[in-house]
Amino acid sequence: MKKMKVILVSDVAPPWSVGGAERRIEQLREGLRKFEVEFEIATMKWDKKKNSSYKFISPYISIYKNGRRSILSSVIFSLCTLRLITAKVDLIEVNQFPILPIFPAWLIAKIKGIPLTATWHESWTLNDWRDYSPKGGYLMHRIMRLSLKLPNKIVAASELTYRELLNSGIRPNRVEIVENEIDLCADFVDNLSNFGFDFIYVGRLIKHKNVDLVIRAWAQLSATRSGVSLGIIGAGPELEPLKNLAESLGVHHSISFLGHIDSRAELMNIFRHSKIFVSASSREGYGIAVAEAVTLGLWTIVSDSPSNASKALISSITGRVFKDGDENELHQAMAGALEDTVKPLPHLVPKLESQLAQGYMDIWTELVTS
Repeated sequence: MKKMKVILVSDVAPPWSVGGAERRIEQLREGLRKFEVEFEIATMKWDKKKNSSYKFISPYISIYKNGRRSILSSVIFSLCTLRLITAKVDLIEVNQFPILPIFPAWLIAKIKGIPLTATWHESWTLNDWRDYSPKGGYLMHRIMRLSLKLPNKIVAASELTYRELLNSGIRPNRVEIVENEIDLCADFVDNLSNFGFDFIYVGRLIKHKNVDLVIRAWAQLSATRSGVSLGIIGAGPELEPLKNLAESLGVHHSISFLGHIDSRAELMNIFRHSKIFVSASSREGYGIAVAEAVTLGLWTIVSDSPSNASKALISSITGRVFKDGDENELHQAMAGALEDTVKPLPHLVPKLESQLAQGYMDIWTELVTS
């Protein structure tokens, strides 16, 4: 059988942008090297240099505006997706966000007579969309509902997303779960820097991650505790506002904004030498950073938001779940974590070789050969 040719459509792509979706794409690409498949990523022109692994189909336009996804960037990238009409592929895979590229990808798939799959990280309700955009929420929700009808198969990134898709009316035979792959074993490098923090946050700095709530709770905590430290790792449009908030609350000296850390080994070593992981995010399709923290044995604090899939990773022996958006309860959870001198045991598990890639290959092979 000839090699299957697959192209993945995503405006975000590693290593130029960082987040859960990008980490998943990176793991998928690495895992697929063990299979008979040619895999290419269609994305924005993140780099001036040509790269055989990428097809730069649109100009680079910042994906954020005023802390939210840029509509202009999404529209332009979606229109440029039509350039794939000349691509010789057996299947098209689309990243859920932004939603608009699913429509031209579907049209191309129909014209070519090939399958279309889409990875769904989060399933938003009408209220979620209205919270995100009070003026355009209803329209965005309708567009999302329509987009769900287009793929031959939807890949859910978590059990929560799977259940929410079924609750929205999607037939079970149209959805498969392929959860994120957590592989930490190869990242243990002892000769790297061994500094850590009492508390760390790792993730994209965007509004729904609610890092401002972490900083406000931190201000309460540091008012009564001296010598404690908070490390905020990540980049995004909220970086400067968060720095300004820390300064206005008088806690900027005890917070380290480390930005994005390129080296996975370096990041994992910071995890290893830190004590407590805290996230106030109200919306997570899976929560890779949370899973990494739990796996490495950090006491982990997350919100109880119904849209936060990462709370399913927390038990009484791994951390605490606090009331979503409640600064005082978050402060209490952080203070309580400092009092607990017993660190959870690492939940290290051997890597299931290419489990993410295997999940996709099973779905793709069935669609292409049927």
